[in-house]
Amino acid sequence: FAFETDDGNWAPMTRPWFLNHCNAIWTSAGLCSMTGHSFRIGGATELLLHGTPPDVIAVQGRWKSHAFLDYRRRIEQILPVFITNSFDRSRVDLVRTSVAKFHVKYSH
Repeated sequence: FAFETDDGNWAPMTRPWFLNHCNAIWTSAGLCSMTGHSFRIGGATELLLHGTPPDVIAVQGRWKSHAFLDYRRRIEQILPVFITNSFDRSRVDLVRTSVAKFHVKYSH
């Protein structure tokens, strides 16, 4: 990705540049700054909630371990914060089943 700079040139959107700009916006709004890892965690959680198979999440997130599965355990704690009474239990069941199959497949 690239973006146009103030002087009209183009520059690559690097990880540090992106995080600095995000954090500048968040801190000016009175929010805490975040690390880049937060995006990986959030992305893995979002994909799990959409029923994406853990194998795909591991590849997309370039996870070298199965550490992202630890965040699956927090989904039921996170969901009530963001979801109202229209919470679809079948989605969590889908995630639970998918992750359980992945765990059986790759546990040694």
